[in-house]
Amino acid sequence: MLRYPRANEVQLFDLKNDPWEINDLAEDEQYAQVLTALDGALMQLRKEMNDPLRKP
Repeated sequence: MLRYPRANEVQLFDLKNDPWEINDLAEDEQYAQVLTALDGALMQLRKEMNDPLRKP
């Protein structure tokens, strides 16, 4: 998952099956739970690291 907070953009790629990052899966409903889980992990890591960037 790639998150660009200032641009309010998220991208999700299946690097095993799409190593060239051609098909962005972020808008695909099948991957909504994956995005939620990854976003939660990212927010937890940001908290642990005292990342000052606020969530948009």
